[in-house]
Amino acid sequence: MGFRFRKSMKLLPGLKVNLSKSGASLTIGKAGACVNVGAKGTRATVGLPGTGLSYSTRVGRKKASARPAPAIEAALQTVSPVRKPVSLWGILGIWCLWAMAFFPVTQKGGAYGALSLAGSIALTVLTVKWINRRRAKANACPPFSGQDS
Repeated sequence: MGFRFRKSMKLLPGLKVNLSKSGASLTIGKAGACVNVGAKGTRATVGLPGTGLSYSTRVGRKKASARPAPAIEAALQTVSPVRKPVSLWGILGIWCLWAMAFFPVTQKGGAYGALSLAGSIALTVLTVKWINRRRAKANACPPFSGQDS
């Protein structure tokens, strides 16, 4: 079993610096929803505090250092990956992040609870539309140049 080291320091409420043997990272968010930015990339995590249940995914994959063979690289340049619209689980995760952002407002009671629910739903819809629009733009075929290969 290898040697491990990990130290977490709270800078501000919702902002932590994590130090480990492999490097440093920054965590933004509270229990239930946070984003971690480090040397290995960015990771978003949504969970139910106190239950041990959570879902974590990488955001913006880090590029591999090894380059593929020239023939494979040429084939990859001609075929662009198809990006699907945001799934139901993705929408639920985005809503959880917005709901956690509005959580302090719901503690005031009264009409604030309904306002924060409506705000989190509206921002979820806008975020999903923005992501789907960016993915559709990435899926669009480049204009035909008229040159033979």
